[in-house]
Amino acid sequence: MPSRTEHAAKAKRNRDFLATLDVARWPDWAATVAFYVVVHTVSQLAEDGTAFADHGDRNRFLHDEHRPISRKYIQMKAVAEKARYESIRMFAAHHPPLHVSSAVIGTWLADIEKYVEAWLAAKG
Repeated sequence: MPSRTEHAAKAKRNRDFLATLDVARWPDWAATVAFYVVVHTVSQLAEDGTAFADHGDRNRFLHDEHRPISRKYIQMKAVAEKARYESIRMFAAHHPPLHVSSAVIGTWLADIEKYVEAWLAAKG
């Protein structure tokens, strides 16, 4: 399992890539990349060396230990799954580019990033 530092580096790398995507043209990819940013962001909350068996394990950890961001994480996971498995038309109907840029990236991801940053700062 990667360390906190390695998760932080992966989250930043994914965030940098997300910044290059044209959300209006690629909302499905933007939602997917945003979710992978958040996976590595929230993984920094676990003790170094803690491995999550799957997304369900991570969901439970967030629900039990970091409830303020749990719902946003689950929402991002659901949107990313739809982005990967629904048709382009179906995804766009439920999650137009404005929703992806304002809610998924601008609110949910940003709120989770702020929470993790504050938690890590408090932890020292």
